[in-house]
Parts: sequence; C-alpha cells; structure tokens
Amino acid sequence: MKDMEGHEDDFVPRLGMEYRTLDEAWSVWNDYGGRNGFGVRRGHESKSKTDGVITSKFFLCNCEGKRGLDKRDHLTRKPRAETRTGCQARLVLKFDRGTKKYKVVEFVSEHNHLLQPPEACYLIPSQRKVSEIAGFDIQVAASSGIQPKYAHELYSRQHGGIRGVGYTLVDHRNCLRNIRQEALQYGSAIAMMKYFAKRSMEDSSFKHLEDTTEEGEIANVVWMDAKMIVAYARFGDVVIFDTTFGTNNEKYEEEKEFEDAFNILMGKVDGKGKEWLEVLEDNREKEIKSEYNMRSKLPRLKFGMPILREAANLYTPKVFELFQAEVELSMSAHIECLEGNTYTVVMYGIDNEALQKRRQVVWTRENQMISCSCKKFERVGILCWHALKVLVFCEDIKVMSPRYVLNRWTKAAKDVTIVDIEGRRVIEDPMLDVRNRRADLLRIVAPICDKAAYNEEKTHFVRNRFLEFRREYEGKYDNLASTSGNDHPTSEHSLHLKKNGGNRRSKRIPSCIEKKRGAKKAKNKTISKSQDSLRTNTNLSQEKSKENFGYYHDLEDL
Repeated sequence: MKDMEGHEDDFVPRLGMEYRTLDEAWSVWNDYGGRNGFGVRRGHESKSKTDGVITSKFFLCNCEGKRGLDKRDHLTRKPRAETRTGCQARLVLKFDRGTKKYKVVEFVSEHNHLLQPPEACYLIPSQRKVSEIAGFDIQVAASSGIQPKYAHELYSRQHGGIRGVGYTLVDHRNCLRNIRQEALQYGSAIAMMKYFAKRSMEDSSFKHLEDTTEEGEIANVVWMDAKMIVAYARFGDVVIFDTTFGTNNEKYEEEKEFEDAFNILMGKVDGKGKEWLEVLEDNREKEIKSEYNMRSKLPRLKFGMPILREAANLYTPKVFELFQAEVELSMSAHIECLEGNTYTVVMYGIDNEALQKRRQVVWTRENQMISCSCKKFERVGILCWHALKVLVFCEDIKVMSPRYVLNRWTKAAKDVTIVDIEGRRVIEDPMLDVRNRRADLLRIVAPICDKAAYNEEKTHFVRNRFLEFRREYEGKYDNLASTSGNDHPTSEHSLHLKKNGGNRRSKRIPSCIEKKRGAKKAKNKTISKSQDSLRTNTNLSQEKSKENFGYYHDLEDL
C-alpha cells in the first residue's frame, strides 16, 4: 500500500514542484482533475513586457467563478442549470528565471461542490477530446455510410468500452458537423485550396497550379499527385487521339443556351460533389483487389504451349486473356511464305474463302524483329495472331522477345522506383507508412495495457513508465521539431474568394396584435411626416446660418 500511495503522489501537484513548460503542467493538472472527478480550465496569466515570457499562470477548477448577469434573464422561461459555484481549487505557477522552469507557488485541493464518480469521469468536458486521427476515422465512417451512433459503438468495442474512446457520441456528431461546416464555410474554391494544402503537407510530390482571371478569381486548376506521376511513368507511352474533340455533342447552338442548361444540371446535382470521389475510391479499392488476385492466382491455360506459360507469368489476367485469344486464332490461320523472311497470313472459312484481309508479316532473324501490316502491336501493345502464327508455327519460337512485352501490361509494372523532377522518390500513398507504423505501435502497446488494466499496481507501473517515456520523447523530438520548423511550407494564394453567408435565420412571424400596432405606427408616420420635414428644414436653415456667420455654439447659448 505504501508503494501505491507513492504512485499516487507522483500525480498530485505539490508546492515547489517544477515543470519545464506550461503544457507539461497543464497535462498534470488535467490528469489530476480527471482522476479526482472535476473539470479544469485555464485562467489568468501574466506576461513580461520586456521579453513576452509568461511569468505566472492560473489553472482553475471548471466550477470557479459565478455566472454573469444577463439583461434577458427575465425573459427566460426555463433557465439552464448553474455550473459555476465559485470553487477556489486552483494551481498557480510562476516562472523562475534562474532555472527556466515554472514552479508551483499555490495549490488548493478543496472543492465546494460534489466530485464526479470514477465511472462518470469520462463525461467531463476537459477529459473529452477528438484527436486528429479519430476525426479522420469519423470522417471515413461517415463517408462510408455508417451512422454516427453505430460508428461510435464500433469504436467503443475496439477500445474496450465507451470510456476508452475518449469522447462521447455528442462529440462524435459535433466533429462531423464541424468538418462539414468547414468544407462549406468559404465555398468549393477555398475548400479545394485547403485540400491542396493538406495534400502538399502529406505528399511532397503533390503539385498544383491555378490560373486566375483579371479579378483574381480562379479560372482553371491543374493538379497531380503521386499516383498520377507513377501512372504516367509506368504507362506514359500510351497516346490517345480523341476524334470527338471540339464536336457539339450537347446539341446547343448558342453559348447562353448551353450555360443555362449547365446551371440547371449543377442545381440538380448540388450536394453530390463528393460522389465522384467515392466512385474513385471504389475503383482504387477494386484495383487493390485485382492486384491481390493477380499476384495470388494464375490463369487457366487452354493449350500447354511454352509461349502461353511465359505469358501467364508475365501478363496481367485481362491482357493474358487477349493474348491467349490471339494464340487460339493463330492455330486456325493459314500461312504462306512469299520470299525470304516475308509471309502472308489469312483466315479461311468452310467454303475456302478468306474471312479477313490478308496480312503481310516480315520476320528478321538477325535482330529478332517482327512486323505485321495490321499494326496491332503498335495500337494495342500485344502481338497479333498473324505474327504469332509466324513465330510459333514457322520459326518455332518458345519465348517472346522482351521488346514485344510492354511493361505496362505486365504484373511487375508497379515494381519500379519513380522520382519526381526534384529527384525525390514518389510514394503512391504517402500516409500508408504512417498508418502502418501507428498500427505497429498499437500492436505493441495495446496488449500491455490490456494485461495491466486488470491489476491496479501493474496499471500504476505501466503508467509511470509511459509517462517517463513520454517526457523523454518530448524532450528529444519535440525540441527538434520546434527548431527545424515545417518541412513542407505552404504558399498563400491571394485569391478573391467570397465567404458564404450561410443560412440566416428567418424573421419571426408577427402576431395579429403586433400587426395592428404596426398599422398604427404607419399612420402616425404619415401624419408626422410633414412635421418631420418642417423640423428638418428649420434645422438645416439654422445650421446654414451658423456656418455663414461663424457661430460655433448651441442655439440655447445664443
């Protein structure tokens, strides 16, 4: 028991204790309040006028002070319960310039109100906090269609109960509301710029460029992330000619007519701006599943040919199906040797008529090159059945030349290291390593916490070790972070972005009595209108006379 009391004393503030920073002292005070059943808040502070250092700081109980008087109290039908009781519990610190630390000069532990029981301490506002990672999980759950109630229940089960989550269902909903309001506060333009700034912090390869009008408003936006750079590096040799470019597919002859139709369309899809992003994420998830199936499964071969076995190991499943179909067609084709290394390949039907146009294939044995007049390899990227007929059945080629296996169609297309224009490695998902490292740390820490939670002595032992480790970590790495600064500074854009006004509250509907009073006031206004105009004219004439004769005193003084 003495050891237990010693552990308890480590978490109780005492006179003369010193802290390196105010944040460290606040962490101790907040932890002390959470274990003893009262909320905490920051109070008054004093700063030095010479160097701006905080010389004294008050940490108070949440019930300190009294609620101020409100002139609208007589109109309140059901006032809210009182939360301030004038509690004097506090922790006062002063800065010692000799040791460069904050020293406890006053500590009051007595309260004039009831303290919360241990099972209700998690409801204290100062003990509830939605971390950045938890906010991300909340946003992900909402975008996946999970209701806040069920998402919060899931997190409670994952953390061993509702007390382990760190926030309540109300905080969960408030966090989700704040995320949505932040996205709509300045409209889509500033939301897009904030998204770009966030991506630039997460991904050093993320680039974006905005084209503005003469008024400084955004006209065009171009952006690329690591995934786009990687895709271009892997499949950048693909060229597509869009024959429909510039054609009028909308059937609107006038520009104004098209703009009106486009505005109607945007009105119909208002509020669905993130559906395309959800579709994109679904497609990427399908890509990951396809990647897994491709690496874990091999396709079925219709024929036991060496060239097919090689293609099954090289090509992706979809491309292999196309290649196997070409091999199957080549088995039914007829070949004729013209002269030297030139062949003609054709497909005949039952009536001995050519089903397709004759194709000419040229094979060069010296440099292992083959070309066909159909140009399918140049268009699609796989050998046609004309060329395969020559290679497999005439030249007895067992293995394809590497020049006819395009890297973009292979399973190993993504197994390359790509760098950007600045020479840095491009990571397709910059946050993947962060999530994996966090999960790895949780796998180490969570079992220790689960085992120690069943015994009070073990809990205090683990808690002390964690606090010591946290102090060591903050002393080593937080100081480095503060001196090094931000690795990814973001540039400010001087764009004229109008802030949305939001939904303003509509005016209250007046009662019938108020309407009658309004009618009487209107009559009085019309009656006194001539009198007001007369007074105004006399005042103007008096002011004019004062200006003309240089009088600067009131009429009563004159």
